[in-house]
Amino acid sequence: MSVVGSLAVHAEESRPGGAVLRGDSPDVAVRCAAVFAWLMTELAEVDVAADPPVSGDAVCAQAAERLRRANA
Repeated sequence: MSVVGSLAVHAEESRPGGAVLRGDSPDVAVRCAAVFAWLMTELAEVDVAADPPVSGDAVCAQAAERLRRANA
């Protein structure tokens, strides 16, 4: 993500075909919202087990344990 003026800009990989929607007009927003709604509908039934959140302390402890084992 990049910040351009007051906008946060995120771009995906450019792929051949299709059309680039530029600007921030209501028409562009409606078209993007329609694609997003379709995507969320398609993904509604996907069940993915999320990794539990890991704290910084846990990451440090895991790294220390790996280092200890590697030097044992």
